[in-house]
Amino acid sequence: MQNILSNYKELSTQWNTYRDKGTKIANTLINKHLEIVYLDAHTVTPSLCNNLHLKYQLEKNLFQTLVDLYQKLYSCYSELKIISESFNRIPLTLTIMIVNYFLEIFLMYEKSLENKEVILNNILSIQDREELVVLISSWSHDIHINYTTIDQIEEMFNITSYG
Repeated sequence: MQNILSNYKELSTQWNTYRDKGTKIANTLINKHLEIVYLDAHTVTPSLCNNLHLKYQLEKNLFQTLVDLYQKLYSCYSELKIISESFNRIPLTLTIMIVNYFLEIFLMYEKSLENKEVILNNILSIQDREELVVLISSWSHDIHINYTTIDQIEEMFNITSYG
């Protein structure tokens, strides 16, 4: 029982690490995305506007930065997916009641992962800063994970393993 709990805690820590890393990357990605969206004659110097080659190079560099950030965000998503799958591989040889509690936790993480997938699939199609900030907030806050319930389940495991 203690081994299962320590495996869960390790995976939970990994989840939080990659969620937070993804939040930082998403924030940077959004800023770069908006920088490209609003790059026009009003935001660049006249000399840059007149030099198409320089303007093209700037846009190309910004776009490459955007691609790199998107790949990093996708990498965080992939790590979260692996962690979510790992939750399902934790061997559960406990009573049906305890298994159901764990399944409830796993479903929370899967639901949060689905939310992150929707964000990942839509982040570059949005140009409004407010909407993008909501996406970052949604990525960061794991609204589908009820930590109070998880704490109660963990406490029950601690009582069960010692009692």
